Amino acid sequence: AVKVMAPGYFARQDPKTPVKIGLIAMGVNVVLNGLLVGGLLYWGFEGPHAGLALASSAAAYLNAGLLYRGLRRSGILQPVAGWLKLTWAVVLACLAMALVLGIWAPAVDIWITMSAFTRALDLMVYILLGAAVYGLTAWLGGVRLHHFSRGAH
Repeated sequence: AVKVMAPGYFARQDPKTPVKIGLIAMGVNVVLNGLLVGGLLYWGFEGPHAGLALASSAAAYLNAGLLYRGLRRSGILQPVAGWLKLTWAVVLACLAMALVLGIWAPAVDIWITMSAFTRALDLMVYILLGAAVYGLTAWLGGVRLHHFSRGAH
């Protein structure tokens, strides 16, 4: 989303705003890294490095959200009809995939005891399972391939 929206600022000869927003997002990322990793370590979570991924993702969403807000306020970005429905379908598909994988994927200690070949096969199965759940949920939510083609409405 950042790579799609940032050119909206550059095209208007405004390179400072996306840089400022990027610096804000980077600062939030640093703070969240400390809070999340520190918190996960404090609570004895088995994979505290997951906090790094969560912090990076949250900062990226913040970056995209601030860019989006600026483009909307200036009237440059005007979503077409159906975008909200498409957004919710994708969000629900992500949640469904996360839920299924969270329930069915084995715990870290089980992964460690597997051979490399078994881990690779299991990982392939979970990737395919996640993709299938995501795709089915998105399809049930009304997402179709033509929504992603140029000029789709």
